[in-house]
Amino acid sequence: MIREIIFKDNIIQYNLQYKNVKNINMRIKPDGSINVSANKGVPLTVIDDFALSKADSIIQALVRAITITHKA
Repeated sequence: MIREIIFKDNIIQYNLQYKNVKNINMRIKPDGSINVSANKGVPLTVIDDFALSKADSIIQALVRAITITHKA
């Protein structure tokens, strides 16, 4: 399921997958895609808040991914 959060006028999209996990997990792939996994019992607002709390790191990783892509 694709979710969106807004951070400082930036729209950040991530792919949410429900899994049998204890914590909310986030992976930012080298291509810039973002995957978040969480237990089905976790409300969407909590998952979105988690992603929003990581927004600075997400933006930095996306900038690095774009920079690496353009240098290659």
